[in-house]
Amino acid sequence: MNAGPFFVLDHVEFEFVVFNGNPATFSHSAAFGQWGDLVVELQQFHDVKPLSLLNLLDIGMNHIAYICHDPDADSAVLEGKGLPLFLHCWVWADRCMLSSRTYDGTFN
Repeated sequence: MNAGPFFVLDHVEFEFVVFNGNPATFSHSAAFGQWGDLVVELQQFHDVKPLSLLNLLDIGMNHIAYICHDPDADSAVLEGKGLPLFLHCWVWADRCMLSSRTYDGTFN
């Protein structure tokens, strides 16, 4: 696969985690590495609550990320296109996950 090297962040600590508008728990470790032009993140979940959040995340590929300068504005644009915000958390930067997943788990 020729990916790597990977840099590991053990037990990422968030200042806040909100899932569908409610406080949540999202304890995980992450390993980041390069695979050609792509940055790959591998996740190991430790404690994720509620179970409905774990069910959204624990499906293999669970998100596509990009860096933006105004997360609130960009999230509003994406929500206006039918991609609802489901996970919002803060670690060293604002992280928003918006759903583009269909009911069968694939990405639009």
